[in-house]
Amino acid sequence: MPMNPARIVHPGFWFGKTDIEDARKWAKMGVGGFCVYGGTREEIETFCKEMRGLSPYAEIFISADYEDGLGRWIKGAELLPSNMAIGASGEEELAMKKGLITARQARSIGINWIFAPVVDLASDPENPIVNTRAFGKDPMLVTRLAMAFMSGLSQGGTLNTLKHFPGHGDTSKDSHLELPFISKSFDKLFDSDLVPYKTLLKFADSIMVGHLLIPAIDDENPSSLSEKTIRGILRQKLNYKGCVVTDALLMKAIGDQKEAALKALKAGADILLAPSDPYEIIDYLNQLIKEDYTWKEHFINAVATQEILLTKNRKVEIRTPEYAFFKSSYSMDAAPRCITEFGEENVLKKENSLSYMEIDCKSDFESTPFAKQLKANGFKLAPYTGGECKNLLIVSFSGYASFKGFANFTKEQKKTVENALTKAKNSAFVSFGSPFVHSDFKTKAQYHLLAYCANEDFQIFCADALCGKAKVTGKAPIEI
Repeated sequence: MPMNPARIVHPGFWFGKTDIEDARKWAKMGVGGFCVYGGTREEIETFCKEMRGLSPYAEIFISADYEDGLGRWIKGAELLPSNMAIGASGEEELAMKKGLITARQARSIGINWIFAPVVDLASDPENPIVNTRAFGKDPMLVTRLAMAFMSGLSQGGTLNTLKHFPGHGDTSKDSHLELPFISKSFDKLFDSDLVPYKTLLKFADSIMVGHLLIPAIDDENPSSLSEKTIRGILRQKLNYKGCVVTDALLMKAIGDQKEAALKALKAGADILLAPSDPYEIIDYLNQLIKEDYTWKEHFINAVATQEILLTKNRKVEIRTPEYAFFKSSYSMDAAPRCITEFGEENVLKKENSLSYMEIDCKSDFESTPFAKQLKANGFKLAPYTGGECKNLLIVSFSGYASFKGFANFTKEQKKTVENALTKAKNSAFVSFGSPFVHSDFKTKAQYHLLAYCANEDFQIFCADALCGKAKVTGKAPIEI
């Protein structure tokens, strides 16, 4: 089969948004794979089978951002604890099992490539997009747990991706919205953000390069489009020989997608991920070969990296969805080892009524697993309405989200929480997202519980801990 430049394009497919007829055409045109977002188990399984059947190749990749298991993207699937929750436990066993469960469930519905683990460092509390996706701030902790997670993915039968090279942690900008700027010197990057890569590259199936402007490396181009970053640092200095994937090309940080694609290819990228218009990019790649035949060798080498990964991924155990999707005891076992407490004695455990203030809860608070378990434990709950208060419970669900631009409280939310705490005799602050929201209230709230995620079992365990029925032992992997 003649070399087809379309094979280095991997379009994104958003269930309910992307036209399936377009996906069918892209598959027939010979794209190398798809990255899927959303969908049900059945929809994804059907999509994977159909795209593979339409492709001119014996096998293609279907990838997904299942960083915390499949539950963040698939309704009804198991949502696993965040990386930062695992970081709070410090346990490699939990990291390995997280990877294993993720891979088995993904593989059972046709996904063979997971864009994880995140090995960014949680070094900037205001980072709007890394936050609890990071295992923690310490590079050695991140390295150790990422290694275990990668082992789990491998045992479960999927490929891995280290991201976002050379490190997305030390910025307060979301690359979905604008180009983040990182002002560290190269020496500081080398001794911190690049530490996980220096150890893990030999075990990496692929590297995803971030949309980051790092003047210490390249003062003109984002890392994802930078020859100094990909060829200079990743390929030459760190001696990485494997597959390089761009971060999604549709993100606003990098501008025109054709210009971005050209720069990424010149810089050494092997796969162009999720362009906003795959047709335009495929046509553009074919035009490049017509104008300059030397591109053919580049594309052949890029496709060869995919062939190596396909060979590696071909002989694995495939588990049926029915077997893979059972609800495991993983999260309930992990909860006491991950959830963190600090502050004074938990004075609320002796009370039977609470006034609560919730921040950024996406549903009716009293219908959450946390609130239901509090009521099951004998608490009477009522919304805080202002004024003096005997027992006040602050509950935060604030956290990162793509295209949101911030992960912690707004100024108004901070002021509202602070005012309420000054009027409370007894108080507790529980977070199910970003732990950094606690930093302004370390002494203003008497007791603090950090769950690092809104996982159902973690919510239930937090309710039991607040009632004094359960003991938690996690240690925050970041500074608050």
